[in-house]
Amino acid sequence: MKVTVLIENTACSTHVKAQNGLSFFVENQGLTILFDCGANGLFVENVEKLGVDISAVDYLIISHGHYDHGGGLGYFLKENDKAKIIVSQYAFNDYYFKALFVKKYIGLDKALKNNKRIVFANQALTLDNNMFLFSNITGCKFRSSKSELLKRENGKLIPDDFQHEQCLIIDNVLFSGCSHTGIVNIYEKAKGIKDIKHIFGGFHLYNPVTKQTENKVLIENIANVFKNENVKIYTGHCTGKNAFRILKSVLGDKIEEISTGRSYNLEDNTDYE
Repeated sequence: MKVTVLIENTACSTHVKAQNGLSFFVENQGLTILFDCGANGLFVENVEKLGVDISAVDYLIISHGHYDHGGGLGYFLKENDKAKIIVSQYAFNDYYFKALFVKKYIGLDKALKNNKRIVFANQALTLDNNMFLFSNITGCKFRSSKSELLKRENGKLIPDDFQHEQCLIIDNVLFSGCSHTGIVNIYEKAKGIKDIKHIFGGFHLYNPVTKQTENKVLIENIANVFKNENVKIYTGHCTGKNAFRILKSVLGDKIEEISTGRSYNLEDNTDYE
């Protein structure tokens, strides 16, 4: 399996551009999968520079209903006319970010909701070539208790419970967008499905608006869980630089920081730009 980072908050070179968002291009057993598509059309610019054929993608999986992971959907539809686009049944609901007295809509473009290529997933879905999509992640182990992320329900804004978050397993690799429901909870559910050896995604340990990192004890608790697991982690985006340093201090070589333009060949455990 080869995983290429098309969008992340940082870039490995000036050859590609970064943004606050996430997108992975996955090649596995003759299939190509796009997991998230960033905040806008920037990923299209990057794929041209990285030699990726976006028109050949078989599946687009959008991990949750926030624009920094699904804002590029309209651009993808212009570049690709065949892929199945799989989102949670709740992905196009109303989602907001709250900062002091300001509330900002951060959801997906509702004008795209009725596109005939979109498949709405409910809790679990088995796809081709040993791919499994799951949601309904419960548990409260080592996850943020902050409520700056909201959803509109019955006319009121309430804390988001992230019913719209879904994760993907391909072979023994787990992909998670922001892990709002807690990466430990997600990993434990994934282990009940497959023997997970690699994890790609953000861990939601940093708030880019308030510039705040989660509590150090919470981050260390997460690291200590994975210290005792036979798994390699590739993370970035909403994990944050400070949180990554704490994780790295515990996990050492078991964790790597991703960036736009970097690729990973999981068969021979190499990575390259």
